[in-house]
This record gives sequence, structure tokens and C-alpha cells, in this order.
Amino acid sequence: MPAIAKAGGDVHLDAEDRHTIDPIFSAIKRHKAAMDRFDIALRALVALEELQPAERYDSRSIVPTADPQLIGAGRNAVAAMKAAQVLGAVILKAEPTTPRGAAAVRQYMAHHVKRYGAPVGFPNTQWFNE
Repeated sequence: MPAIAKAGGDVHLDAEDRHTIDPIFSAIKRHKAAMDRFDIALRALVALEELQPAERYDSRSIVPTADPQLIGAGRNAVAAMKAAQVLGAVILKAEPTTPRGAAAVRQYMAHHVKRYGAPVGFPNTQWFNE
């Protein structure tokens, strides 16, 4: 089986690759895990937002009277997104050392854009209010 990142980011190595593992596979795996953590944090934030009374919550920002749990969930989502950005930058700066590593990056980038609507690294997080 060739060493490529499949849609979910899983990597499979054949006999040839076991001797020359491209570090890009590890970078992809770490970024995928960070994005999974961000998804969980964002879902938790949205669930708490939906429970907020209208007078205590402004959808454009977390107001000072908001529930402390909501504020904490917002901070967790921001931290998770920043961690994913850092790991995305690792992928963007990395130079694959094998042709299969290069193919894995292309495939992962395409998967990421399709799933999240933006390239790896999300260069702009202004939609978060800290």
C-alpha cells in the first residue's frame, strides 16, 4: 500500500518507506489531531452559546456578563485554534523528503480545504474575540 495521507489524514507505509520515513507524515498527523481538538472545543463553545439568555450574550463577542463557563469555553477554542495554526505552519514550512510525502501534503491540503473551507494554517483568526 503506498504511503499517502488518505482523506482523514491516516498514513500507511509500504516496505520501501519503512527505511525512509518522511517527517511530513508526522506533521500531518499532529495537525490533524490539533484540528480534532479544535473541533471539540468549538462544539463545546457553540453548545454553551445556545444555552445563553439573549441579554447575557452578544453573538459578535463574549460580553463581560456572560457565563464564566462560556468565557472559558471561548478561551479553550482560541487556544486550540492557535495550536492548530502553529502545527499548520510546520506543514507549510516543511519540505517533504520523498515523492510520497509530497503527494501526502497535496492530498491533506485538499482534504483540509474541503472540510474546513480554508487552507491549513488559517492565517486569520480575527473572528475570535479574546
